[in-house]
Amino acid sequence: MIVVMGSISGITSPATAANDGSGKETAGPSGGILALSSKAVERRKKSKRCIGQRGIAKCGPLVGASIQGGADPSGFENEVGQLSLRRTYWRADQVGAAVASARNDLAHGRLPWISFKLPYSWSEMARGRGDAWARDAAERLAKLPGPVWVAFHHEPEGDGNMAAWTQMQERLGPIVRRHAKNVGFSIIMTGWNTLYSSDRSERLKNVYPNVKVDVLGIDAYDTYKVTRDGRTMTEHTDMAHKYFAPIAKFAKAHNTHWGIAETGYTHAAAADQPNWLRQTVSALQRHGGVGISYFNSSLHSVADWRLTTSLKKRDYRMALDQGYAFKPRS
Repeated sequence: MIVVMGSISGITSPATAANDGSGKETAGPSGGILALSSKAVERRKKSKRCIGQRGIAKCGPLVGASIQGGADPSGFENEVGQLSLRRTYWRADQVGAAVASARNDLAHGRLPWISFKLPYSWSEMARGRGDAWARDAAERLAKLPGPVWVAFHHEPEGDGNMAAWTQMQERLGPIVRRHAKNVGFSIIMTGWNTLYSSDRSERLKNVYPNVKVDVLGIDAYDTYKVTRDGRTMTEHTDMAHKYFAPIAKFAKAHNTHWGIAETGYTHAAAADQPNWLRQTVSALQRHGGVGISYFNSSLHSVADWRLTTSLKKRDYRMALDQGYAFKPRS
C-alpha cells in the first residue's frame, strides 16, 4: 500500500473493553484499557533490556499499526491498548514532519518505522545526487531520543528499474547508518512479488542490496474474500508457509532481521477466522520476526482492512498482548 502523510491530526474513538489475557474482556477506568495479563506484564518488564541501539527487539516481536491518513494513534490506543510500533509514510520534502512524528511516537512508547519517497530518481540517487538530502535526514533522526527504522521507497516493484532501486539502497544505507547510530536501515518489499513474481528482476535474491540491512520488511496480507480482476479469493493466505518461513531463511542467510511492515485481513476473513491476527503474530514470533505493523486503513487498497468491527478489535487487542513493549535503553 502507498500512503503519503500530510499533517498529523488527532482522532477520538469511544473506549471499549480490554482483554485480560484469560480470554475474558474487562473494562478499565472510564471504560478504557485495564491491566495487561501477567505474561504481558512480564514481557514489558523485560523489554527495556531487549531493545538494541537500532531498535531491534531481541526478546520477541513489536506489534503495531499504521493509522488511516496518518492520524495520531492515541484514540485508537484508547480502544485497543498501547502500540509498540508505528508505521508512517512520507514524501521527500516532509523530513521535518517525519522527525517530529517519530519524536512523538518515541515519547509515547512506539518504535517509529518510517519510509520516505525520494527527491530524485533511483538512478540519480544512486549516483549521489541525493546524498545531501539523505545525510540531512539521518542527522536529524540521530538527534531523536531513541531508535527509528527507516526505509526508502517501499514496495518498489513496478515503479521502475529494480537494478537502479538496489543501487540506490546501496548508496543510501551506509549514509544513514554512518550518520545515525540509532537508525535501523530497512528495505520494504511487496511480499508476493519479492518471492513469487514471474518477473525475476523483482525477486528478493536479485534485488537485495549488498550493504548492511538492519530490518528486511515485507508487506503481506490475508487475501480471503478479496476481489481482484473479477476473481474473489476463497482461501486464507498461509502466512507462515508462504511468507514467514522463506523470509526468515533468507534473513538468516544474509545476517539481518525481518518483520512485516504491512498486513491486514478483511471483515469477512475475521468472521471466518476470528483468531487470525493472534495466530499470525504467534507464527511470526516462531519464525523470529522482530516486528509487525497492521495496515489499519482502506486507502489505496483492494479491500477495507480497517479494525472497525468488534471481532477485529478483540483479535488485535489480544495480538498486542502477545508482543513486547517498546522501551529503548536510556
